Amino acid sequence: MFKTYAVISFGNYETKILISNFINGKIFPVYKSSFLTKNCFSNSVIVDKELLTKILSDQIKRIPISLDKTILIFNLPIKKLNIKDNVSNEIIFKNTLTHKKWDEILKNTMVNKSSKKLLELYSKCFLVRINSNNYWPIPFNKYVEKISYTSRHYLVDRDNMEEYFKIANELKLNVKLFSCDSLVISHLFGNFERKRKLLLNIGHSETSFELYDNMILTYQMTCPFGIKNLTSTICESANIDEITSIELLKIYRNLSPIDNDLPLVNHFKERFLDYSQTKINDISALITSWIIKLINHINSHIKFFLEKKIEIDEIYIYSSTNIFNSWIEFIKKRLVKFSDVICLESKYIGVSESKFLSLIATMLHFDKEYKEYK
Repeated sequence: MFKTYAVISFGNYETKILISNFINGKIFPVYKSSFLTKNCFSNSVIVDKELLTKILSDQIKRIPISLDKTILIFNLPIKKLNIKDNVSNEIIFKNTLTHKKWDEILKNTMVNKSSKKLLELYSKCFLVRINSNNYWPIPFNKYVEKISYTSRHYLVDRDNMEEYFKIANELKLNVKLFSCDSLVISHLFGNFERKRKLLLNIGHSETSFELYDNMILTYQMTCPFGIKNLTSTICESANIDEITSIELLKIYRNLSPIDNDLPLVNHFKERFLDYSQTKINDISALITSWIIKLINHINSHIKFFLEKKIEIDEIYIYSSTNIFNSWIEFIKKRLVKFSDVICLESKYIGVSESKFLSLIATMLHFDKEYKEYK
């Protein structure tokens, strides 16, 4: 089946747009762009809606495809969700449980946990109790006398969400779904037989540590540590601005170690003429220091889970500024307990940049979870 998705992913530093055709479960990108919105946000909260609306309006005018002809999704820069569980009342069923009947049960009984201050963004069933026994996954085509289930609900600040509703209304955008990285990124995980995964979602100004159990988000914690902590030290050391420091990181990850003791200007004289005598080795030292601080954060969370007798099977690292491939072994050797460390990267033709990965995950999530648009 053929569908066209458009995802607008808002960010504290930059916002991305990805439009892709979705054909028989495969993604074929047709348009992508990214643009700075760092003056519109503060700690993932919109602080200048007028400016953000204007920037987005200007960018939409450049898109060669009408968004009205797409399934439009807003991906929001939310690093902290309010997670609540709900146990349903027991239902006397006395019938064979099929996929269709299960969908009807959820449609008729799933509780929306929204309140005056919080708005439900997504909900997911993760445990069923059938004939007094717990199951997951659900044993379909089995005769069921009675059934109940436990669902997990993810909520966000209602006032912050209202700002996105206003932007969509002002720009006359028909948004089908509002989501965030934490609710979709699990679609990019591998090794599904390994049940418990820790995701490091490293943003511009903060990082979220997220525990997934059987692909269900069960725990989330944020800390004010992100790529900006690294770029600010590079800015100061090399006497450059933040945008240039991020460009430098993108180039640095592909550099050969040859002549690392030469000043930056010797490497990048065609692109950047205003570098100080900072050397590649100096940048390496700054990155090493930043990585060590990141490892300390990882270890504190591993210890936290170990105290609760929770074993981590895999650790995934995701960042739109991807500098981690060459550091994976360095990180693994310094963990308080061994775990495989995997850097999420794009394997999709036409979308090589890691910063578009969460937009792809958003499309995969929508296509799997929201059958009414199929």
